Amino acid sequence: MQTNEIQELLLDTIPAWHYWFARPFKRMLNDGVSLDMYYCIQSMRRSGRTMTMTELANFARMPKQQMSKLVDKLVEGGFAERLSDPDDRRVIRLRATEKADEYVASFLEKDAAEFRAFFDQLESEERETFCTALRTIHDTFEAKRKRMIEQGKLPDCPPQTKKGGHCR
Repeated sequence: MQTNEIQELLLDTIPAWHYWFARPFKRMLNDGVSLDMYYCIQSMRRSGRTMTMTELANFARMPKQQMSKLVDKLVEGGFAERLSDPDDRRVIRLRATEKADEYVASFLEKDAAEFRAFFDQLESEERETFCTALRTIHDTFEAKRKRMIEQGKLPDCPPQTKKGGHCR
């Protein structure tokens, strides 16, 4: 498939993706959590360790100044805490709080269930096809992310993904 065909397919798919997933996702966020805040919470949680502001900004591909403002909101909301680095007092590390864990768990249990409306409309075979396609997209992004880490273009604080997840 040629690059132009891929671009056309992507541009043709984005409106449907936005309608069925992105817009509902943004509406489901609550407690003053923006989409960027949610991504940062998930990045901190999935990294399995504390992160510096620079690591988080690089991982989110966001200017450090913008990330600083975002982290301030996360700290004020109780979703993140700043910690001193024991090896270097100049370095501030960030960690998701228990409130962040509870927020994400509640979000996945209650709010993200709204996505089921889309999946419930699909026949079993369509659902399996959709899941296979989504798994392919996910795996492609994951492989690209790993290459970028190896090339030093991304920090090594990968999101932990469930390996071999199955569609249901």
